[in-house]
Amino acid sequence: MIAISYMKKGQNMGDKIKKVASRNEIMVIVCLCIYIFLLTFTNTAWYTFSEGTKIYTIFKLLRYLSYLLLFIVIMADIAKHNYSRETLFYLICLLAFSFIGMFTGKDKALFFYIFLFGAAYGVSINKVVKSAFIVHAGILLITVVCAFAGLADNSILDYERSRYSLGFNWPNLAPILLLFVALQYIYIRKHKITVWECIIIEVINILMYKFTNTKMSFFMLSALLAVVIICQLSAAMKKLLKKALISFKKLVVIIPAICAFIACWLPLYNPESTIWIKLNSILSGRLWQCRNAITRYGFTLFGKHIDFEVHNVLNGGVSDQTYFIDSGYLHIAMQSGLVIFALLVMLYVICMYKAYANKDYYMLCIMIVISVFCINDIYFISPFNVFILYAFCDNDTFKEIPLLQKLSKPVGVIYDGIGKISAKVLRKEH
Repeated sequence: MIAISYMKKGQNMGDKIKKVASRNEIMVIVCLCIYIFLLTFTNTAWYTFSEGTKIYTIFKLLRYLSYLLLFIVIMADIAKHNYSRETLFYLICLLAFSFIGMFTGKDKALFFYIFLFGAAYGVSINKVVKSAFIVHAGILLITVVCAFAGLADNSILDYERSRYSLGFNWPNLAPILLLFVALQYIYIRKHKITVWECIIIEVINILMYKFTNTKMSFFMLSALLAVVIICQLSAAMKKLLKKALISFKKLVVIIPAICAFIACWLPLYNPESTIWIKLNSILSGRLWQCRNAITRYGFTLFGKHIDFEVHNVLNGGVSDQTYFIDSGYLHIAMQSGLVIFALLVMLYVICMYKAYANKDYYMLCIMIVISVFCINDIYFISPFNVFILYAFCDNDTFKEIPLLQKLSKPVGVIYDGIGKISAKVLRKEH
């Protein structure tokens, strides 16, 4: 009887998530596309040069409008008791600590990005990735083509390495966006992707590297495409890789936590050692910058504002980079605080766990690539990176986590009360 009761509860939750998705999906996808377009467009030279104009103001207002729409979706889901109490508790924690970070770290972007997490609850990850691919690929294609056609900035911003802007605010942005577009394309195509498609992507990757000399994204994408090609050509290798992922499940799931530790520990390693000096050189001095930031600002629970300048088309790469943190993990840990850092690393681990539970090995491999990539680059939480929404899309994984089940009980009491009131109101309306 107990088993049947649990099965019914699980079925009811599954039905509820499907209903949530059908009601909110179109609005969420539209908001997602608006949000991704606006935030991605802020990385172009067009947007940077428009600062102080009416166009700049309009884009900013549209961005806040998208936040408002996402907030309405979240409030509607809470009123209708659509979230599991565990998911709601986790979202409240993220919102609360990121709100504190708005004042301590002076970073509003993370707080508003979490609205996207809540709104994506129950939405199809396939539709999310497809929508993001259309927007990202469209912006990348139009911007780069316009740069070569003379309709967008394509200046050399680093003469030593001969790096072109390709229409973006800095040379590394176009190849990094290409990496995420390629990841989205691979996830959309999955096992249907052909060797020729991989070769075409790699040719674009090589051309992008030739004009921007951006190493990390180039090597990460090349390595991934090589693995995809090998798996497509050899069924035995594909089976071996899948077997390895299953065999080392406990280790693979915590890869984001391992990468987080490496990102925070590596800058503090002995700076006089040959390994550290070599790595710092390969990473274009990023270890030195991160070490300077840690030494001056340190780690705090709730974050601290870090004063740094960024290279862009306006300053032509002439800016003080002494305390610039380019590691996604370290950036969150220092600017937003260790509490929010732990919650977001946990979110990556949940994505890995969910991918295993859903037998979604393509998503699993993509999350591994992003986890490693963010040791050196800032895109841990970014409009480029929609894969983090996987934790909230489709089926609810948060309700299966014992720790969240225990911690969410006080929130659950209040939430259940809201659900009862909402149910009474709905009955009266009918």
